[in-house]
Amino acid sequence: FRIVKSGRLHGQVLRRLDRVKESIESFTNVFNIAVRHLSDHQILEEYKFLLNGLAISYTFYANYDRALEYHFKALLLKEKEGDKKGMSVTLNNIGLVYYKLENFVQALEYYEKSLVLKREIDYSFDLDMLLINIGLCYNQMHDFDKAEEMFESAFETCGLNCSEHNKLEGEFGLGITNFWQGKSAEALLHFRNSREIALKINDKRFQAENLLYLGKIYFSV
Repeated sequence: FRIVKSGRLHGQVLRRLDRVKESIESFTNVFNIAVRHLSDHQILEEYKFLLNGLAISYTFYANYDRALEYHFKALLLKEKEGDKKGMSVTLNNIGLVYYKLENFVQALEYYEKSLVLKREIDYSFDLDMLLINIGLCYNQMHDFDKAEEMFESAFETCGLNCSEHNKLEGEFGLGITNFWQGKSAEALLHFRNSREIALKINDKRFQAENLLYLGKIYFSV
C-alpha cells in the first residue's frame, strides 16, 4: 500500500511540475502492483486515483487514446459503485478529451451527462468550469446564443468565488462569442479582461490567444 501510494503521489507532483512524461512513468511503475492487490480496500482506493492520474497525464501528453482508455475504466468502476459524484467528474474529463480531439458533438454529450448528474445530486464542485466547457463547445458549434448563456451561468454560479483560471477562460469564451457575431466592442472588452488575468497568473498560452484575437479586431477596424 505504501509503495503504491508513494508512487501515485510522486506522479501527481511531477504532473503539477509539468513533467508529464515522468509522471506517467511514476504512475505506471505502481499501477500493476495496485492491480494485483485490488482485494485490499486501501489499494483499491489508490487504484482509482491512479486511473484518474494516468488519464489526466495522458491528456496533457496528447495521447488521447490512452487517456480515454483509463477514463472509461474509471467510469465503469464508479458506475458499479454508484458513485455519482465521481461519475460526474470523470464524464467531464472524458468530454475534455473529445474537445481536444475536436469532436465537439461527442464532447458536448459527455459534458451534458456530467451536468445532469451534478444537478441530480446537487453537487457544485467545478460546476462553473463545466458550464464554461459547455460554452466553449457551443462556440465551436457556432451556437453563440447557447454559448453566451453558458458563460453567464458559469459566472453566476461561482459569483465572487470564481478562480482566476475560470474567469480567464470564461472571459475568453465570451470574447469568442462576441467576435464571431461581429460585436467588436464587446469582444474587445472580454479579450482585454482575459489577457489581464493571463498576465496576472502568468498563463502564456492565453496571453498569446488573447493577443491574436485583439490583433484581429484592431486589423478589421
